[in-house]
Amino acid sequence: MSEESIRQILAQIRGIEDIIEGEDQASLPMPFIYRTTVHPPEPWSKEKIESTLEVTLPDDLIHLWNQAAGLSLYKDISYGQWGLTIWSPEETLTGHPDRITEKREEDILKGDLIIGELIGDSEYPILRCDPALDDFGKLIIIRAMERRKDWPVVASSLTEFLERAAPSIEYQYWFRGRKT
Repeated sequence: MSEESIRQILAQIRGIEDIIEGEDQASLPMPFIYRTTVHPPEPWSKEKIESTLEVTLPDDLIHLWNQAAGLSLYKDISYGQWGLTIWSPEETLTGHPDRITEKREEDILKGDLIIGELIGDSEYPILRCDPALDDFGKLIIIRAMERRKDWPVVASSLTEFLERAAPSIEYQYWFRGRKT
């Protein structure tokens, strides 16, 4: 995927305004506020990540991290129960191994790279990072209560995933019956 495609997606994401729900509901201590953020780029080492985590990074992840040190889509800043986070390179270096140990070892394959989390759902986006396999660059969602065979492949690339997830707070489009 091209650097320009990532640049366009990030511009779209930067334009998403806060969503406020429940302002008129007296039963809530405070309304739900959902915020989308693109974090400014930070220096990072492709070689360090690839050698430490034994993966080959797809181009669109490289382009993303060169332009942004991660992002949050529709993060619930009121209660912390919703949102999608794509980690920075540093967060990936620390978060990926931690999350791998939480999963059944037989469900994790060579080339799996956990790049973020779906807040409140115990689900994690995996980017397939083994260029020797046909699924290189595809994005899969780990579902904590399911075996790997039931994890959905939700996009053919990180770029496609962000294009489909960014337009709506209901970013979990894979629950609406679509297939990649």
